[in-house]
Amino acid sequence: MRAILKRHKNAHVLLAEATGIDVDSRRVLLDSGSVRYDSLIVATGSDHHYFGNDHWEALVPGLKTVEDATETRRRIFSAFEAAERETDPEQLSALLTFVIVGAGPTGVELAGASGEIANDTLKHDFRNIDPAKATMWTDCLKR
Repeated sequence: MRAILKRHKNAHVLLAEATGIDVDSRRVLLDSGSVRYDSLIVATGSDHHYFGNDHWEALVPGLKTVEDATETRRRIFSAFEAAERETDPEQLSALLTFVIVGAGPTGVELAGASGEIANDTLKHDFRNIDPAKATMWTDCLKR
């Protein structure tokens, strides 16, 4: 955000936790004070949506935080590492099959990044498997 707004001399970027809004005095209350505003846009973020399958939440990380992304990356790389040791063809196929539910912008980016990992990043890193043979599924349609 700071990089995007750096040329706008009338915009200020602060890292703080907003604790409230004082509409009458046009101030945003922060954990470390307050800041005055002329125009205020409130973007509260979003929550994960599991399409009515809330039990998935315990099994599948979302993609709303850096920690979520790091966990997803760890799971992808761990699957390739486990596949390198796997001798059962059925288990090998399962380890190299990735399903992304929700092909919105984030899901599409994840599918693209996963394909890049399989086809480029890990291309020469394994002796027993070919990472490019990994299968990516999004929204139940094979891509």
